[in-house]
Amino acid sequence: MIKSKLELLNKNLESCKAISLLDREEKNFPNRLILSKLEILLLNNCDVQGTCFLGMRELKVLSLTVVDGSTGVISLYALSSLQKLRALHLEEFEDFSYLGNLRTLEILSLSGSKFEGLADELGRLENLKMLDLTDFSCVVSSSFPPNVIRRLSQLEELYIRGLKIRNDIFLEIKFLTRLTRLILEFPHYLGI
Repeated sequence: MIKSKLELLNKNLESCKAISLLDREEKNFPNRLILSKLEILLLNNCDVQGTCFLGMRELKVLSLTVVDGSTGVISLYALSSLQKLRALHLEEFEDFSYLGNLRTLEILSLSGSKFEGLADELGRLENLKMLDLTDFSCVVSSSFPPNVIRRLSQLEELYIRGLKIRNDIFLEIKFLTRLTRLILEFPHYLGI
């Protein structure tokens, strides 16, 4: 189901497998929808409370872009109960605590997000096959302790664009033996 406005959602969505609300209008996602069969949820400019995910046991793909000017109200702890979640796209987020609890993730995109200290959480995602740090606002390697990228041994695709990057990131990447696609684009190179 693709709806242009949130108001068009009704309470009879239990059989719905996909919902896309990607318009630019700011909206509050309902807290108590029964979506037991939902597999794909794409939300743009939504204020989402974590309790709305409690009834989404089948959710495999989630894309969230927070409300403009918000700090990403939702705690990623709320997603910990989503045992089937495989792909997660978070845009304009700032708090990634509990990201490491999402151990089933295979695809992670953090484009446009800002956070210092993401490394500890990221290093726990051992099943990750694709990581997108496009336009991520931090200095890779100055905020990443050694061996974080190396721990992502299942990684097949890595995208790093628009970041300040340091030499030691290349030492990390060479240990990714399953890597089949690598894109590094950076405006600032910090050779150290």
